[in-house]
Amino acid sequence: MSVDLAFATGAEARLRVLLLTSIPYAPLEAAAARGDGPRPMVAEELRRDHGIDVDVVDPGLGWTNPFRKSHPFFRGLDPARALGTMLWRRDYDLVVSGNDGAAVSLIALRGLFRFRTPIVVWDLSPAEAWRVRVIAQNWTLPRVDGVIAVNDIQQPYIAERWGRHVPVVTVHHWVDTEFYRPLPCPCSADGPVFAIGDDGGRDYATFLRALEGLEAPVAIRTGLPLVLTGDHARVSLLRERLSPSGLRDLYTKSRFAVVPLRPDTRNASGNSALLEAAAMGKAVIVSDSDGVRGFVRHGETGLVVPARDPAALRAAIARLLADPEACARMGRNARDLVERTASAGVFAARLAAAFRKLAVSPARRGGMAPPVR
Repeated sequence: MSVDLAFATGAEARLRVLLLTSIPYAPLEAAAARGDGPRPMVAEELRRDHGIDVDVVDPGLGWTNPFRKSHPFFRGLDPARALGTMLWRRDYDLVVSGNDGAAVSLIALRGLFRFRTPIVVWDLSPAEAWRVRVIAQNWTLPRVDGVIAVNDIQQPYIAERWGRHVPVVTVHHWVDTEFYRPLPCPCSADGPVFAIGDDGGRDYATFLRALEGLEAPVAIRTGLPLVLTGDHARVSLLRERLSPSGLRDLYTKSRFAVVPLRPDTRNASGNSALLEAAAMGKAVIVSDSDGVRGFVRHGETGLVVPARDPAALRAAIARLLADPEACARMGRNARDLVERTASAGVFAARLAAAFRKLAVSPARRGGMAPPVR
């Protein structure tokens, strides 16, 4: 559903946003400061260009968070952090739950503490088969004040599953184009075809079938269980997680990237890999899937093939292997598209608009809303 603004959206209404993450951002910020990784947040652009101050509170890593060693969903529940928000962080205009874990605890406590600040979920991971999370989402999502979605498919999904009364604002994804940028590499013309991803939306079974007997080297970085056969003699399987710098080096050395997906992914499966590869100036082959439509322009920045079609995927791989000039051209176009649509500054503008649509402004909290201009 669309959300009407009942307060000013200009720079005159400065906002304070509290972001409760599901994974620790502090180590990521430290790595970015050293130049060893991408920035996890566009807080600088939000503050400087849009009058929005974002305070980030990571999930606790000590004994106060009994889920500190669990999956990010459980880790985000962090009851002590939720309680602290209710008691000592009541002066924010918006509380954002990174993914849905933090929102579960916040919604459970909101009525008890008469907490009136809007609570929204950013980057929902729709649960279909994980029963505990399904129950948690079915209870929490109808009660939140909004969802900040990262792809277009989530709005009709949320409306169908939890009702049209849940406001949804789509911001899409972003990528740190300063960290992920084209780097010279004399070996990229002979480098591997690269695929990466650990989530259940990946369809490596189709990818491996497409690779059978392929002459070019292939590198797959995943923790998912895969079985290579004699038909995959040139496929290297990388099990260990790569540092951001190591990942960037592998992108640099690769010819192009492949993101094989199931057709029905409702979450952000594949988006990070698509944007990172594109930012590195690499063409991308991707399976046509609900969650990634619009990230690749077929024939211009990469190739889109039908999902679960190994023959089509193999043909697309062979096409780019046989035409390095077209592959390089698509990579340049991909970098240009990312700079125009998914860089930090562009994304910050979209995110700022979403925050302002879903937040209570300082003027409105005082009982007087300025007119919309």
